[in-house]
Amino acid sequence: MEDNTGQAKTVELAVRSNCELVRRDEGRLDFRFPKQAGFLTPARWEFQDRSELVDHLAQLLSLELEGDGLRGTQRNFGKYEHQDSDGNRVFTFGDPILDLITDPEGTLVIGGTRFDLAATELGSARQRSGGIRHIDFAVVSDVIRNWQIAQAAMGQGDFALLECNNDVIALASTNPSQLDFFRLGDQLRFKAWKKSYGIYWSMGAEVETWGHDFDSARIESRYLDTFIGQTCAAVKFDSDDDTNDDYLDEYEWGVNAPQPLRVVSNCSADWHGERFGGQVSAGPECFEV
Repeated sequence: MEDNTGQAKTVELAVRSNCELVRRDEGRLDFRFPKQAGFLTPARWEFQDRSELVDHLAQLLSLELEGDGLRGTQRNFGKYEHQDSDGNRVFTFGDPILDLITDPEGTLVIGGTRFDLAATELGSARQRSGGIRHIDFAVVSDVIRNWQIAQAAMGQGDFALLECNNDVIALASTNPSQLDFFRLGDQLRFKAWKKSYGIYWSMGAEVETWGHDFDSARIESRYLDTFIGQTCAAVKFDSDDDTNDDYLDEYEWGVNAPQPLRVVSNCSADWHGERFGGQVSAGPECFEV
């Protein structure tokens, strides 16, 4: 696994935000938001061309270009909200990179053309990002749990039951990108994703809780790309962990850069005095070598 203990440099974001941004070796970025108060405002969202967008992000995040493109490895700690210049809550992707380069409605302008990235984000309910402070499933956790159990028990819907007793309810999505656990009215979720907005892509995994924080959480991911024919091989390994929090993710992203084929992540969390774990993945199936 990759060593995450390399040199660290604090990056001063040229925007209004209360996150701590740290750049580590090989361009790794850590966005750490304070509990129940994290926020981020956009830097700018209009660019003459893609080259100007790439240059802007490289300068803003203290990253090095890769030819004409930019790729990054990132992890976010804690949930946050997207705000406009007056402090009003606006549309949030749950991805600080996108929220730094889109307007309050979630659009990006390049060469005078408007790209509605919010519409892409909302195009699939399963693809909606986590880590958004004002989306609190704790208030509807029982409803979600009961509906998913009923659907799974009847052999319908997108989830299958893994465990169902007085202590724990565990369900797995059939695709298989998501695992949900319910205990004592609270919820824990492991989720993997692969997204492409045309201009920007991201893929990775997250651990999120509602109602009760995890004591510790860990994500171990491998990113796969085409090898020969229908086979694929790992092109990158990454691992991240956190303690006493409600959100952790780790992911790869890029602008004008190639996207790997698939991500496979092993997630675990100590939550409510028990250890929960499982594997989630996103992207086309392939034979791994």
